Amino acid sequence: MIVLVPRWAHHYDEFWSAIRSRNLWFIKIRYLFVVALLSFLLFGQFVLELNFSPKQVIVLPLLSLIILVYNVLIHALRRKVGSTPGRFNCLHLSLLQMLCDLTALIILIYYTGIIESPFHIFVVIHSIIGSLILPGYVVITVIGLFLLTYTILIFSQHFNLLFSHCIPGLCGDTVPHSLNYVITFVLIFASVIIISVYIANKIAFQLYNREQQLKTSLEKIEQVEDKKQKYIIGVVHEIKTPISAIQSFANLLLDEYIGPLPDKVKEKIKRIKIRSSDALTLVNNVLYISRLKLLNLTSTEKLRSNQF
Repeated sequence: MIVLVPRWAHHYDEFWSAIRSRNLWFIKIRYLFVVALLSFLLFGQFVLELNFSPKQVIVLPLLSLIILVYNVLIHALRRKVGSTPGRFNCLHLSLLQMLCDLTALIILIYYTGIIESPFHIFVVIHSIIGSLILPGYVVITVIGLFLLTYTILIFSQHFNLLFSHCIPGLCGDTVPHSLNYVITFVLIFASVIIISVYIANKIAFQLYNREQQLKTSLEKIEQVEDKKQKYIIGVVHEIKTPISAIQSFANLLLDEYIGPLPDKVKEKIKRIKIRSSDALTLVNNVLYISRLKLLNLTSTEKLRSNQF
């Protein structure tokens, strides 16, 4: 299994939430792409009069259906895929989507004219979204394989080693470009893709780095909060002991265990008892709140350790 999860993100909920959200981007864009591809076929055939070849009329709807089917399957699989490092998780699902899409895209490009195809630009979208999800070396490897395949197709088309499925109305019957144009096209297109991958991955890395720093800071704050609450509980317990003693002595005096007392003295002792009761209630409230916070911190740590 390819290791795609950074070590710091193993138990970081926000990281996995972001990956799931970006996986959903892929799925939604794919639904729109299927609609756009079928619309292109219908609009081009009946409005632009592009006169698609019989093979294109078969391949384009069939490819749309294949994309739709695997997109529905991925959409259903997305809800079942977990976030456990070392197993098939959200990041592996992202890689699977990218591989399926680029395979479908290279087939689509081949059957719509290769260098003349209007669909090669879609690889830029995959490069950017993929770079926001997957590690840089994985995206560069996948996109590099795509660019190599696309380059081979372009030069094979130029030297008439492959049948050119150009769309009538968008390009001529023969390859209209010189070798210099083909080389320039390949270099510029590859440069755009590589630059897009580099910038998007750099941004994603900075965001993940900030998330890592935030996670570390939150853990330190929780540790400090834990120590603070334990300290408060210890101090309050020390305060509670003399207050309880004062109440006990007040009760002994009011119950006249040491003999009768004047009414004025009893009145003063009753006030002492009321004030000490109020202080004891306040101390108990502080203890209760501190214990709740401590229990909440402990529960959060256990949840993080057991969640994945």
